Amino acid sequence: DAMYGGETVTLANSFLRFHVHKRPTGWGWGELFATNTGGRQDKFMAVLEHLAEADIAGFPHPLRLEAKEYSLDRTDDIQTLSFSVELQQVAPPSEYLARDSVLRGTVKFKLPDDEPIIYYEMSLQSQCLLYLHYIRGPWLRVGANSFGMERHDAILPGVEWVIGDEWSSGTDW
Repeated sequence: DAMYGGETVTLANSFLRFHVHKRPTGWGWGELFATNTGGRQDKFMAVLEHLAEADIAGFPHPLRLEAKEYSLDRTDDIQTLSFSVELQQVAPPSEYLARDSVLRGTVKFKLPDDEPIIYYEMSLQSQCLLYLHYIRGPWLRVGANSFGMERHDAILPGVEWVIGDEWSSGTDW
């Protein structure tokens, strides 16, 4: 289920190029490139592992939220890439997942023409009572298969400040 499904949609401006790829099970992973690199070749910056995921009590691992289709729209100077997401189907289906998707919603990426920033918006609604450990937005692996972990530091707004090769989002707190 993790392999490339043969389709890609792209958000791009003069600073960034963001490809979102389809798996055989649905839209759900991407790659981010820096395009304004002083005349040099575009630089591969990060991998987006999923659009969103939910860790539901009773399951051995978190489940991805994927989309069967997307829409790409433009309003003034902003491109919006929208996905109607549903909880990934697992086999064999559990009692929770025996009916339609129990968790669904919308994931949007917005890219202004004149900013090196992609905005993310997620809206989810449960269709029944679920016991969640967490719901997580995009898991962006900066430097994956690219320039690696070499960095001075990074500030993740409202979360933490990592230094050197320190990992982000530790489980110690």
